[in-house]
Amino acid sequence: MLAKVYLTLGNWQKTIDYCDEVKNLGYALSQNYGDNFDPTKENGVESLFEVQYVKDAGYGFWDNENQSSWLSTFTGPRGANMVEGGWGWNQPTQEFVNAYEAGDLRKDVTVLYEGCPKFDNMDYKKSYSYTGYNLRKFLVAKSVANAYDNNPLNFPVLRYADVLLMKAEALNELGKTTDAQLPASNDNATLNKVRARAGLGNVSGLNQSDLRMKILHERRMELAFEGQRWFDLIRVNDGQYGIDFLHSIGKTNMTTKHLLFPVPQKERDANPNLSQNTDY
Repeated sequence: MLAKVYLTLGNWQKTIDYCDEVKNLGYALSQNYGDNFDPTKENGVESLFEVQYVKDAGYGFWDNENQSSWLSTFTGPRGANMVEGGWGWNQPTQEFVNAYEAGDLRKDVTVLYEGCPKFDNMDYKKSYSYTGYNLRKFLVAKSVANAYDNNPLNFPVLRYADVLLMKAEALNELGKTTDAQLPASNDNATLNKVRARAGLGNVSGLNQSDLRMKILHERRMELAFEGQRWFDLIRVNDGQYGIDFLHSIGKTNMTTKHLLFPVPQKERDANPNLSQNTDY
């Protein structure tokens, strides 16, 4: 967690130091990406911190009991009978699915799409969602969780893959761009070790600016729907991604001005030392 704090603060060397401490504790990537989201393989070698859920918990905070996970119910396909419940929330978009590189093994773990590998021996239909896709990563079959309140799947808060990508980002920002692109076979590899597990080739020869965007992209695909993306965009892209997206759907009045709210005039009247944010 300290590595993530220092990454946000822009203290690149501290980030690297703490990432190396994690490595020295014996953490490593799971052999298969999907193991991180398998209720029979929780708290594995890649997991630094997971929210612990239990089976047969009752209705958790609604009934003052232990808590099971509801993600499978929340994100499961609506009307498909694939999981208990299936409310169809948080659907992947076409733009997100298009962002996968050809051959990326994480796609079939993360997304349900028409023609994807069967889930619990059932085929997925794009009519199950508005976007044509549903989130697969946190689904648990009815044979494991046959009611809303007995899903045991933990939620990953911090994985070693995240640590490797944080170190890659810090190395790049320090100007050690070549070190951030070491081949996966090198014991000190970061970015390419994560990519190799996903079935992808080594990245090499990128300059600092291009590698920054490549690492941001890799974090998007590796940590999809794990609650990291917003923080990454704020840290790396200063909100420009959101502005570009809004422009793409016709909201062209949005500018960098709107990344910050105006300072209320009442507060400025009370403290003359407060300046107004740009363009207000």
